[in-house]
Amino acid sequence: LDLPNWSINGSAQAVYSERSDKFDPQASGLISWKNNDGTFGVLLGGVYQKRRIRRDGVEILGYQSATSTTGQTAQIGSLIGSALFRQTRERYGANAELQFRPSDQLEIVATGLYSRFNADNVNQNYLAWTSNALGGGGTLTNATIADGTFVKGTVTSSGGGTTGRAVVYDTFVRQAYAETYSGDLDVTYRTGSEGVLHLKGGYTRARGATGKQYLDEGGAPGGFTFDITGSVPQVSFIGVRPTVPND
Repeated sequence: LDLPNWSINGSAQAVYSERSDKFDPQASGLISWKNNDGTFGVLLGGVYQKRRIRRDGVEILGYQSATSTTGQTAQIGSLIGSALFRQTRERYGANAELQFRPSDQLEIVATGLYSRFNADNVNQNYLAWTSNALGGGGTLTNATIADGTFVKGTVTSSGGGTTGRAVVYDTFVRQAYAETYSGDLDVTYRTGSEGVLHLKGGYTRARGATGKQYLDEGGAPGGFTFDITGSVPQVSFIGVRPTVPND
C-alpha cells in the first residue's frame, strides 16, 4: 500500500561463462496495484535464472601403501583423475502479497512464495587407477620417492578382466532439484494508543533430491607414467589412447 496505484518494475541480464562458452539469461519482474482508497493492494513478483557451468580439474583421490619392483615401499595416489563437471542450473520463483487495511486499527497481510532450483549435472572422470592395477598383480617401476610418497613412476597392469585395470572412465549423470513453498498470514489490530494485538502464522515446506543417478564405466588394462612433482599431476597412458573410446 506504500506504492502508487500501479507500479511495474522489471530487469533483464545476460551472463557469459568463459569456461562453458555460454550466454545465459536472468530476468525478474514485479507488478503492484492498490485501490483508490488505499485500503487493499496486490503485489506479484517473479524471477528466472539460467546458468550453464563447467569445471575442469585434475585430482588425486586417496593414497595407499605400494611397493615397487625394486622393493621400495611408500604411499602412492590410488586414483589420478582428469575430471570434467558440467551442470545446467535453472532457478525460477514467484511471490504474491495481499494487503488489506480497512482502517487505522486493522491490517491483514497474506504472503506466498514458490521457488524451484533444477541442478541436473554430468560428472566425467578419466582415471589412472593405481590401486586396482597394483592390487591385480601389476607392477610399479622407475619409481621416485619424496617425503614417503611415490611422486614419479610407471604403473603397468597385468591385464585380465575387472581386476587389474589400470585405466577407468566414469560418467555420472544426475537429475537433481530443490523446491520450496511458503505462506503466512499476519494480522495486526490496534486497540488504542497503548494496545496492539499481533497474530502471525505460516507454513513452509522444502524438498529436494537427486531423483535419478546413472553410472557408466569402462576400463582397460595397459599402463601409465605419472609425475606429481609439479603444480598439476601429469599422466601419460601406455597402450590406451584417451581420445579413442574403443580403447
